[in-house]
Amino acid sequence: MSGLPIKILSMTAQHLPSVTEIESQTQLSPWSRKEFERSLSGVRKSWVALRDNIVVGYAVFSVIASEAELLTISVHPEYQGQGIASDFLASLMLPPFLEPSVERVFLEVRASNLVAQSLYEKLGFHQIGVRENYYPAKSHREDAFIFARENAVELA
Repeated sequence: MSGLPIKILSMTAQHLPSVTEIESQTQLSPWSRKEFERSLSGVRKSWVALRDNIVVGYAVFSVIASEAELLTISVHPEYQGQGIASDFLASLMLPPFLEPSVERVFLEVRASNLVAQSLYEKLGFHQIGVRENYYPAKSHREDAFIFARENAVELA
């Protein structure tokens, strides 16, 4: 855990300006505001991480029956490297954020994103596959590595 705590809240429409700003600064193919609006209801679970009442990160999961997929997670560039992503994701893998009925969590990560891959492995994820040419990149398409974590709530 990092030295300074974060507070985790359900994402609301009030958080969207901060979330979309972080998204535009951290993602090569950023989600639109409309995509985040869709994440505020239905089978998606959307969370924000706050430090001193400032949105410093967000995460969106899709949860169906006993499986969840981490659709997106990011931390504001000014707050990266402080352990926030690790603390945030580790917390989200536990109740009350992730239901005890969730047995498996999946995610996709760019093949070039070694920092994220290291974080996911530290939190008990392992690579189970590859989606070739999945992500758009500047001059080509990039593979996505598929990661999974079994019995998610028991590993954290």
